[in-house]
Amino acid sequence: MASIRLQNEFEKNIYYEYDSSTKPLGEGGMGRVFRGKRIETNNQGTVLRERNVAIKCMYDNLPEHVIMRARREASIRVKSLNLIEMIDFVEIKKGQNVYYHVVSELLEGVNLDELLEGRVDNHDGSPNPFAKKLYNQYQQNRKAFIGMVFRGLLSGISVLHDQGYIHRDIDPSNIMITSDGDVKLIDFGIAKKIDALATTDKQLTSDGQFAGKVCYAAPELVLGDLKHQSKTTDIYALGVTLFQLVTGHLPFEGSFTEVYKKQLNDKLPLKEINDKVLRSIIDKATDKDQNKRYQSAAEFRVAIDEWMSGNGGQDDGKKKKSL
Repeated sequence: MASIRLQNEFEKNIYYEYDSSTKPLGEGGMGRVFRGKRIETNNQGTVLRERNVAIKCMYDNLPEHVIMRARREASIRVKSLNLIEMIDFVEIKKGQNVYYHVVSELLEGVNLDELLEGRVDNHDGSPNPFAKKLYNQYQQNRKAFIGMVFRGLLSGISVLHDQGYIHRDIDPSNIMITSDGDVKLIDFGIAKKIDALATTDKQLTSDGQFAGKVCYAAPELVLGDLKHQSKTTDIYALGVTLFQLVTGHLPFEGSFTEVYKKQLNDKLPLKEINDKVLRSIIDKATDKDQNKRYQSAAEFRVAIDEWMSGNGGQDDGKKKKSL
């Protein structure tokens, strides 16, 4: 066992522990994520509270803009059942070196993109009854599935927007289906303060530089147009995600350049969707003109609720293609 303790200099009664010899929960371009604990003590060192957390241990010698991105991600402390909770950013100095860690809520679940491929177990292999239920709905009652997923998503994004942030990277790989029965939006890596000056954001995402995933990106995001990125940028990504949940595939596929051009110029192939009301919802959400999209997650939610109430959230025995 190789237990490691992490504590910021200014946090006298809070520290974190994890075992570096255990298998990471995940590993990506910025670092490895371990299961750990957040421990709160009194001034005498007596443990008052413990909480399981996820600790991302960032790799050594990462560029400064990557560290800034992680620091900003950790600073987005927004409480919602439908958003991952960011907890802390811990810097440990050892000699001339500084080691960085991002602490967040520990989630047991499966990502939505994995669920769409038929995976219903959590990443650690444990069963996830909620994911199994959702996957059965995806196969048998697509409308109920969409209602369950999108109501949660829109609730989360509404809270994020109300706190002054836009996500800018919404897609099924950043949506977690948890064992607790929640749909959570995760990964605030390129989230942006809506009223932040472009000059500040340039340190992380420069004008003319694409950020996000092109298959879900609104025209203003594809162009790197910071001035016009807004709540409606996330609405566009949600509209593309909705199209994918309905049809089982993305509206635009191909090389980066091909999809890039289509996001700028082409309407989604909405003829594939037989449900006129749903087709209209997706059309509005993904309009190239930002002023014609839903202007808020709440407005989008009203449209989804009205569509759901049209026939009680049931498919009336029709095949999935009927949507």
